[in-house]
Amino acid sequence: MTTRVDGLAGTVSLLAWAGRAPAAEACLRGYLDLASLRADPATPPDVTAGQAFPGTAACAFERVHGGWRARPSPPPGWSRGQAWLLLALADAGYWLSPEFADQARSWLDSAPQLRTVPPAIAGHGGAVDTSAAAITAVALAKLGRLGAARDLVTELVGDHLATSGPPGRLLRGCYDLRGGVATEHELVWGNYFLLLALAVVLGIVPPSLV
Repeated sequence: MTTRVDGLAGTVSLLAWAGRAPAAEACLRGYLDLASLRADPATPPDVTAGQAFPGTAACAFERVHGGWRARPSPPPGWSRGQAWLLLALADAGYWLSPEFADQARSWLDSAPQLRTVPPAIAGHGGAVDTSAAAITAVALAKLGRLGAARDLVTELVGDHLATSGPPGRLLRGCYDLRGGVATEHELVWGNYFLLLALAVVLGIVPPSLV
């Protein structure tokens, strides 16, 4: 059995929507405990030390005899790990309890770099991951940070959309930097989340609808 951060947002929302809120909360809290990311509201996370920063801990865990152990892939500092966790917490703030959204806002306040297009892996130069930024933009909007969401969407549209071929394509998404797979590409989820972020920022879609 494996649990990954990129499965949290969809799983938590689906379970809660289906009337299984206790299971959704157990899923999210279980992951936060595994990743040692359960925040103490009285103590903001020291993100510079990488101790409670979404995505710097392991992004996947596998069940072994006696418990769980971290998997090396996706690597610590994976850009979409940060983005998916923020989105999961934002959605949990709507479906489950405001405490989860408060935890996400605490991380955002302590880590302004989350509000820009991130490197594909934190601390590694070169490739960025615009798809992570698009996911983050949706999370920002759901957390009530519409100004930050708008700024991030503006950066994506202004600097990273295709200038030739079919319009509206978000480029410079990075699927797997270490594996050398699609390291500077159009990614389908990047397009989807950019479109959703635009719709929310423009007031076409309520943040809690999707």
